[in-house]
Amino acid sequence: MGCGKSYWGRRLAGFLHLPFYDLDAYIAEREQQEITALFQEQGEAHFRALERRYLQDLLALEPAVIATGGGTPCFFDNMDKMLRAGYCVYLEEPEEILFQRLAPELAERPLIRHVGRERLPFFIREKLVERLPYYRASQIVVHSPRSLEDIWEKLRVLMH
Repeated sequence: MGCGKSYWGRRLAGFLHLPFYDLDAYIAEREQQEITALFQEQGEAHFRALERRYLQDLLALEPAVIATGGGTPCFFDNMDKMLRAGYCVYLEEPEEILFQRLAPELAERPLIRHVGRERLPFFIREKLVERLPYYRASQIVVHSPRSLEDIWEKLRVLMH
């Protein structure tokens, strides 16, 4: 959350001439409901089941760049499916950068909307500790990407 998956995913897709999908946007479009509303009305378990179903749909399509939610790899067998389908990229950012990006967006993000600014640094650390084993299973880890070349160079090496 807040590492730039959608931002860098769009740019990478354009560079590779592939379609780009943001999984959260795809879910919202298919369900005709915003992610925040899905979380509030149906709960996280329902959302995670939808997320799994729509991730499988996207993975079945032709090659594409898919930006998943930060929790997607951590539920069900999602990470295994993603690893089998293609290359997974973990965009690793320092906790301080994640805080700077997420603090202004507390109200828009379902997982952090009730955390509060003062607890946000602890929440970020807790989630990173919990999710890091999944993220680190990615074939590519990019530390604080600053340019598309940072990501492309690691991907290019892996592909050849």
